[in-house]
Amino acid sequence: MMIRRLVSTSLLLLLASCAASRPFVWIDQLPDAGADVYRIAVGDRLSVVVNGQIALSGEFEVLPTGGYIQPVVGEIMVAGQSLGDAEAMLKEKLKNIVTNPVVTISVRTLRSLSINVLGEVRQPGTVLVPFGEGVLTVLARAGGITEFADANAIYVIRQVPELMRIRFRYRDLVGADPKSLEFKLYDGDIVVVE
Repeated sequence: MMIRRLVSTSLLLLLASCAASRPFVWIDQLPDAGADVYRIAVGDRLSVVVNGQIALSGEFEVLPTGGYIQPVVGEIMVAGQSLGDAEAMLKEKLKNIVTNPVVTISVRTLRSLSINVLGEVRQPGTVLVPFGEGVLTVLARAGGITEFADANAIYVIRQVPELMRIRFRYRDLVGADPKSLEFKLYDGDIVVVE
């Protein structure tokens, strides 16, 4: 337990030095994101329907390469695409094979988001949460914050589409502040509690 506390303290000192050099934005200063657009990722299971074309329709898993194998066409790279973008891409590829193709792509099985949680939480590490979850859920899955946590210094480090640090207050999260609760995590986000 003492070693864990020393490692945790060392990690926090390192993060604190980084915090001083990298600016942050409070969650209430972020512009409204609007509706979250789901982005296809490795591990998703897609349902592809090409109207009137049973041989071209089916369920396909997004492979580690970022694509899935579409009958007749071959691998189609869809990772990072919205469902609408993936439909448009497949429709374009089918133009020379099917007359006026009508394509519908949906996600049959969502992959879990992998979120790393560091700092003053009871069980730091990686937690898996469904798409659409927020910071409070991740903190709960990490056992909650410790008595040593700074309740005004909870950060989400996001790397995509650009590197940013978003700061939260614990009282806003548990007090159901709309801006704090509406914030959705992305795959690869890191939650840090100082």
